This record gives sequence, structure tokens and C-alpha cells, in this order.
Amino acid sequence: MKDKILVNIILIINILALVLWLLSLARIVPENFSTAFFVLVLMVNILGGYGIYSILKQKNNEIASLLQQINEKNKTYNQLLLKIRSQEDEIIKQMESMSEQRSIIEFQKQELEDSIEYAFRIQQAILPPINYI
Repeated sequence: MKDKILVNIILIINILALVLWLLSLARIVPENFSTAFFVLVLMVNILGGYGIYSILKQKNNEIASLLQQINEKNKTYNQLLLKIRSQEDEIIKQMESMSEQRSIIEFQKQELEDSIEYAFRIQQAILPPINYI
């Protein structure tokens, strides 16, 4: 906001200087008055230019600070993303291992059930039926 006000003030003073110069060309304003006013306008432009430079430098510093904060947050984000991906890979490996173990257990269960069924048939073939006992 300050920079807009400063630019507008400098613009108004320069317009006044232009009007005064036109008036001095028409010999309506004395030459010594217009010379003094032009010196004043020159000083205002120099000071205004420095003011605008200072404001722009401050804004550039603020932008640089914000950019640094963004870069730090991006770095943190990327580190967290790598950690999450690593954990995701570990979870996938554990799930694959669990699936493999489940398959082994299911196979062993089936073999055990088949073995029990086979033993039961052998037992039925060798022993007399229960109603004879």
C-alpha cells in the first residue's frame, strides 16, 4: 500500500512539474521559480526512487524468505514421502510373506486331514464295526 501511495505522489509531482514547465515556456511563471521547482522535483524523484527501491528490496527479501520456507517444507515432505514409501514396501513384503505362510499352513492342514482320513479308513478296514463290539 505504501508503495502505491509513493508512486502516486511522485506521479502527481511530475505532472505538476510538466505543467510548470509548460507555463514557464509560455512565460507565465518566472524562470527562477520554475528552476527551483524543477530542482525540488528532481530531489523528490531521487528520494522517491530510493523509497521504491527500498520497498521492492523488502518485498524481495520477504519473497526469498517465503521461498526458503517452501523449500524446507518440500524437503520435509519429500523425506516423509520416502519414509511412507519405504513403510509401504515393508508392508507389502510382510503381506506376501503372510500369504506364503498361509499357503503352507493350508497345504499342511490338507495333508494332515488326508492322513487322518486315510488312517480312519485303515482302522475301519481292520476293526469290526462298532455295533459288533
